[in-house]
Amino acid sequence: MGRLTGILKLAMAGVLSVGANFSPLVAQPCRGVENELAAAASALRRGDVSDAERVLSSVQTSHPECAEALLGLGQAKSARKDHQAAYRLLVQYNELVPQDARGYVSLAELLLAMGKPGQADALSAKGLSVDPNSVPALVLRGRILGMKGDWSQATDLLAQACKLAPTNPEPYFELGVLHDRRQESAKAAEQFEKVVKLSPQNPRAYDYLALSLEPLGQYQRAEWAYKEGLKVNQGPLFDSFLDYNYGRFLVKLNRLEEAATHLDRAVQLAPATRATYYERAKLKEKQGNFEQARLDAEKALSLKDPGGVILDLQVYYLLARIYKQLGEEALAATYARLAETAKVPIKARMRGGR
Repeated sequence: MGRLTGILKLAMAGVLSVGANFSPLVAQPCRGVENELAAAASALRRGDVSDAERVLSSVQTSHPECAEALLGLGQAKSARKDHQAAYRLLVQYNELVPQDARGYVSLAELLLAMGKPGQADALSAKGLSVDPNSVPALVLRGRILGMKGDWSQATDLLAQACKLAPTNPEPYFELGVLHDRRQESAKAAEQFEKVVKLSPQNPRAYDYLALSLEPLGQYQRAEWAYKEGLKVNQGPLFDSFLDYNYGRFLVKLNRLEEAATHLDRAVQLAPATRATYYERAKLKEKQGNFEQARLDAEKALSLKDPGGVILDLQVYYLLARIYKQLGEEALAATYARLAETAKVPIKARMRGGR
């Protein structure tokens, strides 16, 4: 346990497309503003949501029948986390252009972000039924099936997406994530190696690659991936847990001073995450700074960890050791008893100690 990654999405699925990629019902009403739509799509990809909204709003004014602008605005509102506005726009697009899989994909992505996986599941299936060869639909459907534990079908769909779009990094990324969840490190690393070649500015891909290489004992290559990820860790794919994972890796190599720099930054980037304080507490314990270790461990215990990355019992054991070093025998005994009686959630046991 103790490893974290950023959000799984590589980029917005079904991102705005132009020209020959228009649906037949969309192309004619959007004629004359193809360049503007291309500029908006570029702005969305680089995370410049305000610029995209400005251009798309202008297109809507000049070409009110251009549904493509509606789709783009829905995606922009979704990126801004204006969920209600995004939902209205994307529902409207799907009603206007029901044969375009991109609309269903974008709405399903939004519903996932809104914590409505059941509705997202249904829409992802709808999108794939509308266009069985849509790469965004295949990727999203594969991702959702993987979340549901349907590994076989998810793998098949993502492999199909990879064949249809061999230069698109997103299918490889999601296939790597699927293997990572199954703790198939070698298979995961193989996919993430492809992603970093196709998308060398993606910090999350480097993070996942490093995490996949670690259990294979490929430490030199893993460190290269961490460092490359940190070099490009900016923009819409910023990975707030890259420093945490690299710091944890450096602790494992007993490079404590280097680790401290990254774990301090990890706490700043993710101050509400138990794992960051827990890992820094372990580092301080190794350095003999038991008072700071105590503060970090107590802070870790105060934070919820719904993902089960760091269990209560792990923090209890850590606190028992720390308080023993501080000479607080009663508190050490209390936390030792808590550790012995703590229950391990089934989901945590299934994680296999990752």
